[in-house]
Amino acid sequence: MFGHSFGGFLTLEAALAGSPFERIAVYEPGVSIDGSIPIGWADRCRSELDAGKPAEAFLTFVQGVNPETSGKAPRWLLRLILPLAIKKPERLQKHTLLPAALLEHAEIAARDNTFREYGQLTQPVLLMAGKEVHSNSRLLPGDTCRVAADQPV
Repeated sequence: MFGHSFGGFLTLEAALAGSPFERIAVYEPGVSIDGSIPIGWADRCRSELDAGKPAEAFLTFVQGVNPETSGKAPRWLLRLILPLAIKKPERLQKHTLLPAALLEHAEIAARDNTFREYGQLTQPVLLMAGKEVHSNSRLLPGDTCRVAADQPV
C-alpha cells in the first residue's frame, strides 16, 4: 500500500487498525510530531468558510499550514500574489476542498506524538522524504528509514 501526505497518515493508521497490507510505502506522511503540523489556524478558517468567505479562508489556510514561509507574509500581500501564482479554476477547486482539509488536519492533530505506535507494525514500512524537509525533521532529502517503537526521536 502506498500513501502520500494525508494518504500516508491514513495508510499507517489503517495498518495499525489491522488492514492486511503486505508492505507499506509512505512519502512524507502527514504525521505530526510536537505539533509539527499546525492546527491553530483552523477555527478562523472554519469561521471564514461559514461566513461565505472562501478566499479569506484559503488565505488563512495558506498562512496557517506554512507558518515559516507564507505565514509570515501579510494577508494583503498574499491577496495580490495568490491570483498570480494559482489560476482561478485551481483556486476555486482549493476553496471547495477546504472543509475536507480542515477535517484532515484535525485528525492529524488529534494523533500528535503517537508516531511511535507505527513501530508496532509487523510489515515492512518504507518511509520516504522528498526534496523539501522540515527543519525539525531528522530525515534528509531522499532518506528512507524504519521507525521502531523503542527508537528515540
